[in-house]
Amino acid sequence: MLFRSEFYDHYVRLEFTSAKALFAPPQIVGIHDNGKKETLRLIQKSPNKFYASWPLKKDDLGPIPLSITTFYQNGKKTIQKRWLLFKTVRKGQMKTIRTDDGFCSIDFSPSSLFKNIFVRTFLDSEGLEEFPSYEIIGSIYSIEPKDVALNKGATVSIKYPLNDPEPDKLAIYYLVKGNKWVFLGNDRNIGLKTISGHVSSFGTHCL
Repeated sequence: MLFRSEFYDHYVRLEFTSAKALFAPPQIVGIHDNGKKETLRLIQKSPNKFYASWPLKKDDLGPIPLSITTFYQNGKKTIQKRWLLFKTVRKGQMKTIRTDDGFCSIDFSPSSLFKNIFVRTFLDSEGLEEFPSYEIIGSIYSIEPKDVALNKGATVSIKYPLNDPEPDKLAIYYLVKGNKWVFLGNDRNIGLKTISGHVSSFGTHCL
């Protein structure tokens, strides 16, 4: 069963597609942070394609596990585990979110947000060849939601290599249309070996 997710302000739109003929609709069960299970109501768009939605709630800190049980016409049954990958930041909360590799962090203050948001982070260490005219150090980091304005903003920090000979010349940049990188900030923390910049909305960043 193929699985796609698309995040909105208050819910996640889910799409489930099977490459094989189904005997019955799949069963999708998610588990909230409090342990409560929720069976998703499916909308069937074709014999092998279904849509559903998952509500985003401030009490669910994320990520959310999904169990997908698929029933095929040949009598076989499969059970897959997938995740809704996000981390909740509540309005008025001080919180730090880090990317999976630990090299990029987003710091929120109590005045950062107008409302609760559900943050997703992605890193790309293989897409550097798309920017041959830039000397990018490390990975490229995308932070979502990108279309949500922040109140007092947040701080994005990226660690630089310990052996970098000139860290004082490094800066954080953000990506704009036309695949151009624009200067964001160059606040350096010698102890943490990071370069930081302040953002009023999220996007794609690198050193």
